[in-house]
Amino acid sequence: MRNSRTIGRIVGATFVASQKQAADATSGASFDAKVYNTIRKGIKVLRALKDPLTGRPIAVPSIAILCNSANTWDIERVIRGQLFSGGGNGLITAQTAAALPISQIIEYDQGITNGFTWGKETLTFPGVAAGKCYLFVPRTYGWVLNKRPLTLETGAGNVLQLSQEERAWYNVQTEFDRLLLGSSFAGTSIGAGYGAIVEVTLPADS
Repeated sequence: MRNSRTIGRIVGATFVASQKQAADATSGASFDAKVYNTIRKGIKVLRALKDPLTGRPIAVPSIAILCNSANTWDIERVIRGQLFSGGGNGLITAQTAAALPISQIIEYDQGITNGFTWGKETLTFPGVAAGKCYLFVPRTYGWVLNKRPLTLETGAGNVLQLSQEERAWYNVQTEFDRLLLGSSFAGTSIGAGYGAIVEVTLPADS
């Protein structure tokens, strides 16, 4: 439930063009190079976004990637750079890619009870689809405010149901992601170019 109210809102959002990055399609480039270029371009799109409160470019103390586990290795393999050789005999014949400024990779495929049946209800806790990822600024433009953590209350049982003790779990929290989603926040009236997150389409491996 908690993940669905944070990550679920990200994967369920409809992102505007100013918060999207298409897959790199450089002719003749390797798959790794295309992934590298896609994320590199996505970072530039992210850094060009503005703070909805101030209208100034967003602060980017760190960048995180939210992705599907099917793409984690593809991403992890390229963000540290050094994809290309530098040639021989002291000659630089190819570009050496520098490391990308990614501080963490977060995997989330789905909730552990996604698709399960609870009574008459089918639970739905979707995650990041394979082939997509999200570049975002963590902890700066979105918050989860906890008033009460997961709490257990117990009481006397019900003799008619032959129970000796009754238990109930609950928590109290709210989320604020209007600044994070920016122009892609549902129902917002601000124009394009605001927020602190970018939806990225990753290249297909061939």
